[in-house]
Amino acid sequence: MGNCGDGGIPFAEGAAGDGTVSQLRAYGPDELYRAVRDRCLYFSGFGLDWSHLGVFLSVLVCLAYTGVQIVFSHYWLKKFRYGPMEWLWRTGTYMKWQPLAR
Repeated sequence: MGNCGDGGIPFAEGAAGDGTVSQLRAYGPDELYRAVRDRCLYFSGFGLDWSHLGVFLSVLVCLAYTGVQIVFSHYWLKKFRYGPMEWLWRTGTYMKWQPLAR
């Protein structure tokens, strides 16, 4: 079971240079946090059972959820250097507190 829309954004900057894809750049660095959080939600027994929605509404819910994640990641990474899980991972790897705020 995978996350809706997770897996990175395999796009380059728009040909016109209009910045349409640049809004999605924040979605990538925050991937570790989203993956761990979503796995905990889905597999901990507290997962949401939306199986009654059907395919069409499930896709709409998935797209809306992904949109919320993109917006949250964009604002989070404006203020912080890393996602929360990446910060914990780096702190544990280097065995010293890593700066989180920009």
